[in-house]
Parts: sequence; C-alpha cells; structure tokens
Amino acid sequence: MSDSLQRLAMVVERFRDLDPDAFLAAYATDDGGVEGVTYGDITTLGAQLAYIMRVLRAFAMYPNDCMDMLMWRCDGTWAPLTLMVNCSDFFHWATADCVEIAPDDLDTLEQAFADVKAADADLYWGASLFAARKRGMRPQRPVYRQMDAALAALFDACGPERGSGQ
Repeated sequence: MSDSLQRLAMVVERFRDLDPDAFLAAYATDDGGVEGVTYGDITTLGAQLAYIMRVLRAFAMYPNDCMDMLMWRCDGTWAPLTLMVNCSDFFHWATADCVEIAPDDLDTLEQAFADVKAADADLYWGASLFAARKRGMRPQRPVYRQMDAALAALFDACGPERGSGQ
C-alpha cells in the first residue's frame, strides 16, 4: 500500500468504531453539539467512514496498489464524496469515463476482486470487472487480448457480446 494511502487508511480506521455519544460528550459545545453537528451527523460520518474503508481495503488487495483505478470527487453534485472506478478507454476508445462505487455496491466490488483472484489473474483487473458488472457491459474487444481464458469468461458474463468494432 502506498504511503499516502496507508496514512489515509490509518486516519479513517481511528474513526471506524466511533461512538457518537462519546464523541458528542467529548466535544460538546454549550448548545449540546459540535459547532452545530448533531448525533445524526456523527452516525452518518461513521457509516461514511466504514464505506470509505471497505473501498480502500478492496483496492489495497492489489500488492502494488491499483490506486490509478480509484477516483473521487467532492464538489458540486459529487459532494460530500463520491468514489468511482476509472474505466477510461475500457468500454469505448478515447473516453474519460468512470463508474460510481455507491455504498450499496460494496459487496459487488469486493466480489469482483475475489473472483479475479480466484481466476488466478492479476488483481488489477478487479476494478474493471466491477465496472463491467455494474454497467452490465463487456469491455471493448481489443481489451480481451490482455486476458487469459478464465479472466475473459468473467468479463463475458457481464453482458451481451459486442458487435464488430466495439
């Protein structure tokens, strides 16, 4: 795991089992909150941190990190945080593209990495397999040249065969 990812994971891990009551008691202001933060906000924060940790752990399965596959935005409609898989040029040539990793997608994300590992393929493919499963779409044909038969079968199961030139 890279140093920056490891530091981020350590910070998030400290908050993973955050007890909202203890947090509010320790940091309460005169109005009973943490500068306007409510119990619900703290509970939500705990859920968000658990989600972030599961995503980071899934991506950290790859020995050399596959962090170039993990993207995020935290502005505008993406706020407070949206995590995504980079799938640029995977489904279509010359595209900047990504697939959102929603909290409801965590089991699917982890399963994609587990299935790639079971196929004895490079775990780097786990994020791409997740994207293909979420889209219900196979990658473009030239991508298959980099796969062995077991890995290709996982991607074939993601959607219908694509036409020529796709």
